[in-house]
Amino acid sequence: DVVHLHASVGGSLYRKLALSLICRLGRVPYVAQMHSGSFDRWLGAHWINRLAARILFSGAAVTILLGERWRESARALGSARIETIPNGIPEAERTDLSRVRADRALAPGPAQAGPAVLLFYGRWAPIKGADRLADALRSLDRDDYRLHVYGNGDRDWLTRQFAGLGGEVQLGGWLEGPEKLAELAAATAVIAPSRAEGSPTALVEIRAAGVPVVATEVGAVADILGDYELAWLLRGDDDPGLQRALAAVLDGEWPAPGAGGATELPVRLRSEDAVERLTAIYRAIPA
Repeated sequence: DVVHLHASVGGSLYRKLALSLICRLGRVPYVAQMHSGSFDRWLGAHWINRLAARILFSGAAVTILLGERWRESARALGSARIETIPNGIPEAERTDLSRVRADRALAPGPAQAGPAVLLFYGRWAPIKGADRLADALRSLDRDDYRLHVYGNGDRDWLTRQFAGLGGEVQLGGWLEGPEKLAELAAATAVIAPSRAEGSPTALVEIRAAGVPVVATEVGAVADILGDYELAWLLRGDDDPGLQRALAAVLDGEWPAPGAGGATELPVRLRSEDAVERLTAIYRAIPA
């Protein structure tokens, strides 16, 4: 009845373009989704990329975006109907994270022995900005923090970035389950200085847990955190701002004790809402 095509950049988009042409030949309607934080940069790299994307998205019954920041790009590519559906998290995960949020609300600025705990979890690659975090801490030249770094990717690269920092650095693997809940409960703040993003689920988790977060306003980050009281949002290239934010966290100046963080996750960030909206979109497409 309908085909849903998730298109990232590079080979992903060209594969979906081929599938979309097959859909047209078979007169099967399709939905096309932009699914990359680097989409605009990729479009600007070559006219062939723009042509391929225009053929794909202009022929779609509906174009789905992860965030509003790509709406103009979708319009420029000839999308007839545009819907924004951010990534969300399911009820079971929200329940676990709500317990963390409730515990933190009872003891604002969670009690912890020793210095502030900074948490980073994500892919170990420049796009996620672990090197930016390391450079900012190095510029502050302080040792009054504990940095917990989790994720996967190039561990040698990551180790080089954090070599020689003054504070205590703890490196771990992929963060999930009870360990993730424990780290979110103990964190003074999560630091997410990405250079590019789509709609990062990790930030939805952080918000659901009521944890302060310093993040760069790239991709759909503003859609997730723009109305979250415990978010400090920075321009994507604002390295001095990142240093100021880290200093404020380490000095206990941000967030203020008792500030925000105890509210329920907005409906738009619940995966059940995404399912309902997608179902409605599919059913509204003429056969």
